[in-house]
Amino acid sequence: MEAAEIEEPSRRIRLTAWLAGVIAPGLVGVLISIVWRPKGTYFWPSLERLSLDGAADGLRAAVGGLARWLPDWSLYSLPGGLYVFTLTMAAGLTLSRRESWNRIWLWAPMALAWGHEAAQGIGLRPGAADWQDVAGYGLGAVCAWSLWRNRHEE
Repeated sequence: MEAAEIEEPSRRIRLTAWLAGVIAPGLVGVLISIVWRPKGTYFWPSLERLSLDGAADGLRAAVGGLARWLPDWSLYSLPGGLYVFTLTMAAGLTLSRRESWNRIWLWAPMALAWGHEAAQGIGLRPGAADWQDVAGYGLGAVCAWSLWRNRHEE
């Protein structure tokens, strides 16, 4: 009976960590991209294939006007930072019971994001390299790594 009582809170803690550290920030990034970024980019082709573009249009109509009061970095750099945060937390939660050398994977999302930004800067990828994106990726990774480390050391 004691083992079952110990296992259940641990399972709830892991589920909460995944919901709060991976699902929620990733969903916020996706919603920012769908609601306040130009149509036709990022998630729109998938929304159209899934016939969800009408629902997305409704969401844009309901809250899209708020964009004029939001700073540009929250519309253009925050989603990328949230995606890096999400991927870093997912790596940390997945590898939490692994050997310490595997912690290098915690930095992989940031390295990939910075590589993408560098490729934009030298013209290998479409888009414009932006220092705010680079800072957002770094901040997302550092915040996730810090949260993971604090949780892991408990």
